[in-house]
Amino acid sequence: MQGLWLIDGNDSQYEEVGKFTRLLEHHWWQLFSEAVYKADKRRQEKLRKPRELPLEDDLSTLRRHCQEVIQELTQCQYRIFDAKVFGHLRAAIVTRLTVFNACRGSEPAGMELTDWQAGEKGEWIDPQTIHHVTTEEEQLLRRLKLVYQAGKGTKDMIPVLVPEDCVVGIRRLIEERVHCGISSHNKYVFPYCQGSLDHVIGWHEIRRMSLEAKVAQPELITANRVRHRAATVHASLDVGESDRDAFFKHMGHSKEMDTRVYQCPLGVTEVCRVGKYLEDLETGKVARG
Repeated sequence: MQGLWLIDGNDSQYEEVGKFTRLLEHHWWQLFSEAVYKADKRRQEKLRKPRELPLEDDLSTLRRHCQEVIQELTQCQYRIFDAKVFGHLRAAIVTRLTVFNACRGSEPAGMELTDWQAGEKGEWIDPQTIHHVTTEEEQLLRRLKLVYQAGKGTKDMIPVLVPEDCVVGIRRLIEERVHCGISSHNKYVFPYCQGSLDHVIGWHEIRRMSLEAKVAQPELITANRVRHRAATVHASLDVGESDRDAFFKHMGHSKEMDTRVYQCPLGVTEVCRVGKYLEDLETGKVARG
């Protein structure tokens, strides 16, 4: 809508454009609701097909490549950073965080410096509860840092778990900002260079690293598809209700949304379990007691 204001002319022209903009906004849903519904339906139907999920081998290849880039660019403390090196390390970390957390593309990319500082210090982990965790859980608490970001609403908080292989890379990005054209007023951990005040776009970073890693089907590795994969695999697991609730909370949606939108239809389960039951019911192998 804002683009409509970018015209040359006098105040009356701007006023007419403003009236048109307000009119269009007022009738937007009435005019375009059906088109939006159909587009969303086609999108969800396509994404929910199992063959639209990213290949597991591709995700493994991408993870290894991101880890190798992070290690290569951070292992030498005397490496000279410029905007190109900064951008390469930034892309590897954003991709790693987005895929690991099954986040929306804009979420880890929009992490703010204050978010990271709180997570790095462990401010979201209650030290009194650590004494009551298992050995495996204690190791997880050591390997992963928990960062919370502000969500779309004022009350929403988005959790981002940061694997230990990303920690040194994030610290290095923050250290090298002053040498790479990052504005002192930019509040983001993953900023654009050249004095910009914005953060990078997750989709671009994932695309860049997928092509660089030479995965077989880079077009399937997107934030949305990774979220569908995470929801689909989790739905097939035999886990307790509390674990499922924790997963839904991490994903930022309800159980109903998970089932209706993000999960792929569990075809194998449908055929092998439900189909077997219906066959047994039909042939009398199971019956009412």
